Amino acid sequence: MSSASTAMLALVLVFGAFLSAQCHPLEVGFYRGKCRSADVEAVVSGVIKEWYKKDPTITAALLRMQFHDCFVNSGGEGGKYIVETGRRDGRVSLAKNVDLPSPSISVSNSIKAFSNKGLNLTDMVYLLVKRRGVLQIDQDLALDPLSINTVAAIANGLDFSTRFGQAMIKLGGVQVLTGKQGEIRRSCRATNKRS
Repeated sequence: MSSASTAMLALVLVFGAFLSAQCHPLEVGFYRGKCRSADVEAVVSGVIKEWYKKDPTITAALLRMQFHDCFVNSGGEGGKYIVETGRRDGRVSLAKNVDLPSPSISVSNSIKAFSNKGLNLTDMVYLLVKRRGVLQIDQDLALDPLSINTVAAIANGLDFSTRFGQAMIKLGGVQVLTGKQGEIRRSCRATNKRS
């Protein structure tokens, strides 16, 4: 397989390699044996590691992509966590279907938005704060009586990598498409041609 093909395959499958599920049959190793003899997940992991050497910000971009995909349509800081794969891409992407919280969302509305996706207060704090404190919601979370203890735990460095990984795995299970509900794209740039 050429490096261009490998890179394209990695981009096509990176959604699946980083997303997991709650209710549908996603599994670690879903792509094993699906692309000739290649271990697709190892290929994706290798490509991401190479990109990380060139540009460490790739991890933030991939985390943002997962967050966006899980909240929209279900398409080095956090440590390692095992991710189930097999998630399908949607066939339609429309702006009217976007359900992302506003950057100026209040803590109570943020709790509701995350709760509607099956995520709790702790998940929300670990996913949003990430020890950066750059958004208004970060400051609000640090001062709100509902979240102040969780933010303090992050500030004290208590189990951040573990809890962040758990929250990311849970986030990966939001609005999962499997089986006939979506598709595994042959090219990340377009939906597959229907036969």
